Amino acid sequence: MSVDISAYREWLSYSEIVTLLADKHGIEISIGDIARLVADEAISPSIYFQTPTPARKVSLKTVPLSVALDDPDALIKANLEMLNSDAVMPETLIQHAIPINNEIVRIDGLWDAMFCGVIKHFNECLYSQGVGLNEPLRSLYGVRGIVLIKGNDLYQILSPVDIGESLKIVEAMKLAHADRLNPLVDKHIAQLTHLLNLVNNGDYAHQLMPCTRLPSGALPVIKRANILKLINKNSCKADKKESPKTINAMAQYIYGLTCVKYGKDIADNPRSHIDNPRGEIKTDFDLLKLPLPSGNTVSSWLKNIDS
Repeated sequence: MSVDISAYREWLSYSEIVTLLADKHGIEISIGDIARLVADEAISPSIYFQTPTPARKVSLKTVPLSVALDDPDALIKANLEMLNSDAVMPETLIQHAIPINNEIVRIDGLWDAMFCGVIKHFNECLYSQGVGLNEPLRSLYGVRGIVLIKGNDLYQILSPVDIGESLKIVEAMKLAHADRLNPLVDKHIAQLTHLLNLVNNGDYAHQLMPCTRLPSGALPVIKRANILKLINKNSCKADKKESPKTINAMAQYIYGLTCVKYGKDIADNPRSHIDNPRGEIKTDFDLLKLPLPSGNTVSSWLKNIDS
């Protein structure tokens, strides 16, 4: 007699979800499909921390990119790829996690996570691998690290950084005469030098910075209740379908509102303006903290509208 241990847990890994849906509900789905559901914000992500992991309490603020680039972790080795791959527009408004105080806490067990930063990148990469696409790059314009939710509080996961190594890289950038970055580079050389001195004097907390990937011992998972909620929601949709006339009227209304707000060109081709982190529609929704479906979803709604 075999016992399904996962049946006694509040959470399931992605591979366990695939097995559960196939065995219990007759639904064939891949790990990449699970990642896509998370990426489309159709299901809420969580993380199970197997070992105590450092974190700090933060608040999410809308700030210019230039403010985020002033943070000590902006030019560490793991984040330089974003500086090289993204156009730097300092006045662009972004969501940024700002520490509330200097207290470092240790967390473990099951936590809900926001769909941003490392969690967003992890799921987009997992989906891309499944369908044979190139993995997306991390963006300067996204929230850095992993942001967790506990009631009304937010926490950002921290990981130790080799400050000495990052300082050498930034000093090499200065010697390479990166003119467009010189003021930023100078500031970070001073910051990293100060932090390195603190660490060398035994103040090791200063080497902890927002993580750039999932920490060791952190499992991306989904709460069982959220899986069942999604299954039940889809079952209800299958039972009650809107008439073609109603669907067409809804699509006409969405198209019309998009035309009024953004113009006919964007309404005819909304996808890039939704999926691009700096797209006009995406930016407006993010500023108001409104949920936004994927560009592919919206485009499918607006296909073949009957006049």
